[in-house]
Amino acid sequence: IFKGKANRIGADYRQAASQWSQKYFYDNNIKTADGAGLISNVIYRSEFIKESISIGFQNIYTCFAHLSILIHSFKNKTAMVGNIGSYHFFIPNTNLLPENSAGYSKSYFGFVLLGELFEENLKKRFIKDYTNFWNLRHWYIKRRDKIAFQNCIYAENYINKNINFFNFFRSKLFFWYLFTPVLEFLKHKISRDNKDKILKLFKVRF
Repeated sequence: IFKGKANRIGADYRQAASQWSQKYFYDNNIKTADGAGLISNVIYRSEFIKESISIGFQNIYTCFAHLSILIHSFKNKTAMVGNIGSYHFFIPNTNLLPENSAGYSKSYFGFVLLGELFEENLKKRFIKDYTNFWNLRHWYIKRRDKIAFQNCIYAENYINKNINFFNFFRSKLFFWYLFTPVLEFLKHKISRDNKDKILKLFKVRF
């Protein structure tokens, strides 16, 4: 039974596999938050990433050392990549994490510092996407963490050096500094059902 299932997974992988460049990897697995940021979601071919292993150690301060290896591996190279559906590995209808559990977010300040690993034409896109209005919504909360605060300073300086209209970035942060405490208060006071209705109305997720 296991062998048959393994063969079926392999067939699905081969059917879904396509030639990926760094741009394709960015558009389909980083910008879309499709799972490559979680190290346990990726199966690596050692021949592809072996030259970039040291990059992971050099970028450990970003909190995404494993992702830095992949980004660098795709630099000026392509590879056959395929997605394996989660239904092969996870039992359906399992319980979700508790509402108060720690979330996974691109708002971690080290994430934007990965920009240096992208080809130049993608670097500005990456930083611009990171600093869009909605992605900055957790900045105020994470900035209060003493450990994260240093990376916050690095991130602000990095953004300042690499994008125009830095003052506009400041304006977006200022909005969230004012609005986030109100939003957090409402999140704790509004019932789960009402939260879902509001989020569905505005088509957003927290």
